[in-house]
Amino acid sequence: MNYHIFYNSSKKIIWGSINDTPQSVIDSQAEDGLSHLEITVDTLPPIDLYYVNSEGTDIVAYGQFQPALPATFMFLGDSMNVTNIPEGTAVYVDDTSIGNIDSDETLIITGTNAGTYSFKLTKDNYIDYKFSVLVYGAASHGT
Repeated sequence: MNYHIFYNSSKKIIWGSINDTPQSVIDSQAEDGLSHLEITVDTLPPIDLYYVNSEGTDIVAYGQFQPALPATFMFLGDSMNVTNIPEGTAVYVDDTSIGNIDSDETLIITGTNAGTYSFKLTKDNYIDYKFSVLVYGAASHGT
């Protein structure tokens, strides 16, 4: 089946249709800043999991983070390494940017204050990844 895709300048798919798409719709969407791509597919892909490739000729699945998170909790004063995070990934803690992952692909989390912290990993052409870490207030754990 023919699949008509409309996408923005970041190559994010905004909407798509398997119906015939008249040139007037394509022109109208172009006036609104959207580009058009027509591809043939056997099944409709979920558009929120795909983007248009850099050439504007096909769709590509977003990457998925697969971090190695050793635990979802820690004690005050402890640290943990979250590995397997692609270089250049932006890291947010409680919606505040704390920087990007460098070439060693490791995020080091240190429990400096008790509480629950929400982390978000973002990178172009990846689906955002969220996780939380609970830091227990007691520095002593089993001693």
